[in-house]
Amino acid sequence: MALSKEELREIIDSSTSTAHQRATAQALLNAQALVSVQSGEFDLNAELLASHVRSFSDPAFRATYFRELREKSVKDPVWSASFTKEREHLRAKRRVYGPNGGDVIGYEFDAE
Repeated sequence: MALSKEELREIIDSSTSTAHQRATAQALLNAQALVSVQSGEFDLNAELLASHVRSFSDPAFRATYFRELREKSVKDPVWSASFTKEREHLRAKRRVYGPNGGDVIGYEFDAE
């Protein structure tokens, strides 16, 4: 039976774990993350957040937000896979507002 990511983190953070147990848990956690990244899997929450950030209309704010998320997620390779430079510039679907500016009349993708 494989341990989940949360269970491995509990072992690493537990004060009752030995150094060997912590090292083994960290190695397993790193291996799980590497397999997830290599197989093209992304963390769902990270993808939702990345998609939300890509929806911001101000490119400078978007770039700043992505940079901050990259810095915060540097320790988790699965999470940080969603915030790479390449993925920052994926086409975003944005709301199109009516002439009065209040009503959303549709959606369109960014121009390439």
